[in-house]
Amino acid sequence: MKRTDISAQVTSGGKPLAGALIDFANHENGEAYGGTLDDQGRVDLKDVALGQYTITIQPPPGDPLPGAPRQIPKGLRGIPRPFYGPHTSPLNAMVSDDESKFTYELTDFDLSAKR
Repeated sequence: MKRTDISAQVTSGGKPLAGALIDFANHENGEAYGGTLDDQGRVDLKDVALGQYTITIQPPPGDPLPGAPRQIPKGLRGIPRPFYGPHTSPLNAMVSDDESKFTYELTDFDLSAKR
């Protein structure tokens, strides 16, 4: 199986989603890759199999005290829920020898239509 290194950058309203979790899942071969977005909203992933991926974005899980509400960092509270799940996320990437850098602005996606 051919592989390549990829990078992704995610912003919302022009601001990087630093600290958000990103996951690339290929439902054809079952492979998945993920990481945490850095201060520029970027992640670099190594040795990714070529193919079609669904991408999800979520705030970090946090570690709340028992009975306390989950504390989502202020800059990540605005991630719309459709981006959380593989069946609702509009984010996709075709990883190939020619395509290995992906940039997403979450406000560019129309989430009003049911998926």
